[in-house]
Amino acid sequence: FRTNSSSFICKDRLVEVAKNLPTENLYSGWRIDGPEYSICSGAGFWLSRDTAKLIIDNFDGEMNCEEDCLVGKLLWDNNVPIIDDKSRFDVPMSISEKEIPLDLYHYRFKTTQNRLADIGNMKMLHKLISFYDNHKPIGELIKL
Repeated sequence: FRTNSSSFICKDRLVEVAKNLPTENLYSGWRIDGPEYSICSGAGFWLSRDTAKLIIDNFDGEMNCEEDCLVGKLLWDNNVPIIDDKSRFDVPMSISEKEIPLDLYHYRFKTTQNRLADIGNMKMLHKLISFYDNHKPIGELIKL
């Protein structure tokens, strides 16, 4: 799984999801359809070893676009289908803890140019998920 700094990943859940994915010809993530080709969002996508090798073998050294677009274009050109995965939650800047689904593996926090605010929100989510995973009532003893 390839992700970036705007994402919060629940590792145990990520491992569980991985157990159910294909081990070959895998390119999966939040699908974005463009006018010429489709890609998976750079916030997070899955690759199998053979698709990663296909990228390496077909990369010509030219970086004329963002890395996630480059990966998507190379895989599109080599007929690797996208498995659309909408299990990511994009966390808005202002949200109540009661509005956040706490059973996912991928949360995206690119909500502002203030990356420190995103970090604070990630810490809040970590507390909420820790309580959720330990079967404690949400909101109990949480001081945000």
